Amino acid sequence: MTGGTPDAIETLEYEPKTDTYRIAYDARTTPPSLAVVSALDSLSDGGFDAPLYDVIDPDALDRLLSPSESGETADRRSVSFAARGFRITVSSRGYLEVRSDRDGDGAEGSE
Repeated sequence: MTGGTPDAIETLEYEPKTDTYRIAYDARTTPPSLAVVSALDSLSDGGFDAPLYDVIDPDALDRLLSPSESGETADRRSVSFAARGFRITVSSRGYLEVRSDRDGDGAEGSE
């Protein structure tokens, strides 16, 4: 599945010391699930073909982290999960961190 769009991601930075990518997205206009799919597509050169719902419910992720109906950003909430060899932490503040899941705690990412 290539559901992400290039403009879902505002910035992408890499921290070599921790082997972590930090990705910013506009939490007011981009659903967290779309930001995750876009990030994984970008980091795997478009090779992330597994549906997100194979590892996490995208609708639940969006409900937990999206701004409230009043337009305010959700309080400091985050969700972490493993997908395709990555450990992903998504924040309600409009950023996500993606790092290699070298410890193997994401069995669904192992092949």
